[in-house]
Amino acid sequence: MDRKRSGPDANAFRSWVGSLRLLSTAKLLDELGRATDPLAVWCVHVALNARAVPPVVRPEPAEGGPQFDFIAFAADVEWLRLTWPEHKPKFAGWLKNWWRRWNDETWQTTVYSMWLRPYKMGQMAYLHGKGLALSEAQRQHLVTVPTASMAADRRKFMEKPFRELGVKLRTYTREHPDRSGKHDPVAIAKRRASLFRYHVLLGRSPVETQSVWHAVSGEAITRQAISKQIANVEDALRWWRRKHG
Repeated sequence: MDRKRSGPDANAFRSWVGSLRLLSTAKLLDELGRATDPLAVWCVHVALNARAVPPVVRPEPAEGGPQFDFIAFAADVEWLRLTWPEHKPKFAGWLKNWWRRWNDETWQTTVYSMWLRPYKMGQMAYLHGKGLALSEAQRQHLVTVPTASMAADRRKFMEKPFRELGVKLRTYTREHPDRSGKHDPVAIAKRRASLFRYHVLLGRSPVETQSVWHAVSGEAITRQAISKQIANVEDALRWWRRKHG
């Protein structure tokens, strides 16, 4: 942050950060998926936290590595503090600075020091789930501390499996077109795949899916309509298994 403030592109960066509030939520998610500057990634996370978009449905940034892993964890912690303001962590190291704001240097130092040891040990989910005293409902929203079953669900929506899901749904919708003929099979498949992804990542909760889908897409959709679309996806996957084994 200090380097960015005194860097030659400081004014351009400030202008870019200011422009984030003018973007749609869908565009913000696109920005996160393209971002390669760590501070830009963090700024988009802050903007998405403010719009009530849980970390679990956000794309991974274009770059990776420990610095970006830490930023993802910090975004999880900030989401947790915003969403459950009365939450009380278990470990004393968290309690000391839990209620400080993210732009406080002490908060940043605390979150980094608490993150570093479990990250090096490869025990992020276990140790932070315990130290932060997280419930399953809280872990469902977060990226870096999933339970084993949540992690298994999330692997289904990594790039390759999700691309394969899209192929299956497009094939199904072409062979089972919309009766009205008004809707493009490719568009139908894309929407169903996205809705199914949100539904699974959010713990298969119609209420959560309805809320987050509206926050991201701007589309108001009933829980009944969500259940119908999820049933359509499950029908398509059963059809694919029968046809292709």
